[in-house]
Amino acid sequence: GIKISKQEKKYYWQLAMPTLFVVGLFGTLASISSFYIKALVDVMASGIFYYYQANFLTWQTPEVDQEFFTLTVGLLVLIPIWSLNFFFHFPGWVTTLSTSFCFFLIFIHVFYKINVPSKFLWALVSILILVELNAAVLYWPVHFFTAAVMVFSGFYLLYVLTVLYYSHRLTAKRIYFHTALAFAVAIGAVSSSMWGI
Repeated sequence: GIKISKQEKKYYWQLAMPTLFVVGLFGTLASISSFYIKALVDVMASGIFYYYQANFLTWQTPEVDQEFFTLTVGLLVLIPIWSLNFFFHFPGWVTTLSTSFCFFLIFIHVFYKINVPSKFLWALVSILILVELNAAVLYWPVHFFTAAVMVFSGFYLLYVLTVLYYSHRLTAKRIYFHTALAFAVAIGAVSSSMWGI
């Protein structure tokens, strides 16, 4: 059989992020009704994607840019997943399974980047946490964007603290700051959302 080296495996996992970005972007644009907001999102996302791809093959993308790109992918993936659930009223397991699959790929990519031992195990643990949050938000009668932001807040906190821990940059102040920021975004999204039955 054909043997794949560790470097080739790392390269293949790298392809997951651009793929999820493009799929998430198209899904996000399809869920936005306003032409001007759609154009703004398209221009911003295109700029981010171009910058990432320009540095992709050279492996010289700065860590901060990689983290920003990963967070962008997470948000772009969540919006279409929750918009489909909002407009078509899919069963909860469809939304949960879609979220699990996409974020499993994201976490595997992240753990390959920061060289975490037992990558698959920790990816499963990470998506289990997100699935629990996802399942709770399913019962909230809120707009799909609010639901997506709520789950994204959990992803943001989990992702940032994991990266900081494995890069030996995690401190108590950073834990407090990022936790407060995630809660502030979640509370802001919920308080500005229109609730309905």
